[in-house]
Amino acid sequence: MRKLSPAAQVAKLIKSELKKNGIACKAKSSSFSMGDSVTIEINNQPPWVVDAIESQTDKYEYGTFDAMTDCQGFKNRDFDGPQTKYLTINNRFDESITLEARRHILSKIDVEHHSENDIQLMTWNYLTGSNRFLGCYFKKPLIKYAA
Repeated sequence: MRKLSPAAQVAKLIKSELKKNGIACKAKSSSFSMGDSVTIEINNQPPWVVDAIESQTDKYEYGTFDAMTDCQGFKNRDFDGPQTKYLTINNRFDESITLEARRHILSKIDVEHHSENDIQLMTWNYLTGSNRFLGCYFKKPLIKYAA
């Protein structure tokens, strides 16, 4: 049997951990010159679940990158297990959820004073929990997530 790369081991471990917690995902590892990465794709998860996944899986990532200064760094050097240089978690939303959020936003704002880009950004921020600029419009979560 062929041996899995460290990134492939990370992808497999994370997929297994998420499955134990009832979260379906796709996990993909990639290798490139001077490193590797793992991408985890989940669907329709509330912001607090994504935050929990990020904090649970942070130990598997040893690399950092600052695009402003074009510098890479290192973290989690003490972790004894497989790691990947970069770990990305993508949360995808079904169109029905996105449309529901958009309808709710449109019902709360004066549409004439906002561009289409503003409305798309408000929708994305609302779905991902980035409501710091939208607090005046939305007091309660719109989406009813399964417990």
